[in-house]
Amino acid sequence: MASDERLVDAIVPAGQMLPLMTGVYVDDVTVTRIRQGRNFPASPFRSDPASRYVKALSREGELVAIGEAVLPNLYHPAVVL
Repeated sequence: MASDERLVDAIVPAGQMLPLMTGVYVDDVTVTRIRQGRNFPASPFRSDPASRYVKALSREGELVAIGEAVLPNLYHPAVVL
């Protein structure tokens, strides 16, 4: 790929990494709160309600954080980007 100048094709956006982990889309206000270390909610209707970890994604699909369950449908940001 380097010789063909296609290295950009090898880069995977962070939001697409960990494809088996449930993703939760959050609004801009929640993104700010997550970056301040505050808990964030997830819809009880998402695909895997028993998941211990979720990916918090911005509206644009960018990875904001990985959250760990503290209560059903409530996550604490364990890793913030």
